[in-house]
Amino acid sequence: MKTLLTSLLLLLMATTQAQDSPAVQLWAAANGQGMIHQSIPDAGEVPELRMEVRGKVRSLEVAAGYVAVFHDGEDLDGLNTLEVCGPKRIDDLSTMPMLGLRGNWNGAIASVEVMRMKSDDAEEGPIDPMIALEQR
Repeated sequence: MKTLLTSLLLLLMATTQAQDSPAVQLWAAANGQGMIHQSIPDAGEVPELRMEVRGKVRSLEVAAGYVAVFHDGEDLDGLNTLEVCGPKRIDDLSTMPMLGLRGNWNGAIASVEVMRMKSDDAEEGPIDPMIALEQR
C-alpha cells in the first residue's frame, strides 16, 4: 500500500511539474494579485480580453521564450502598443508611460498578440527582457 501511494504521489508531482506556465498572464490587481485574471496559454492573437478583465489590467507577466504586444484598442488596434519580451513581470502598469490623455498603461490593455521567440534567438544567448514602447 505504501509503495502504491508513493508511486501515485510521484506521478502526480511529475504531471504537475510537466505543465508549463502560460505564455502571458494578466491580472486586474497590481503585483499579480486578485481573483480576476486571464491567462493566454500559447502564441496567438487575443483580439478582445474577457469581459471581467477588459479595461482593468493592472499587472502582467510574459513567460520566457515569448514576446507579447499589448494594444490599447480591441482587434489588435489602437493608437499605442507596448511590447514586452519574456521573461518579464510588470507589477504595476501605472509605471509604464503611454502617450495621450491616459498617461500610462494601467487599465489600458484591450487586446494582445503573443509570439514565440525564434529558436535562433535562444542560441545566441539570453535576450535582454527589455520593454519597448512603440507609437503607431
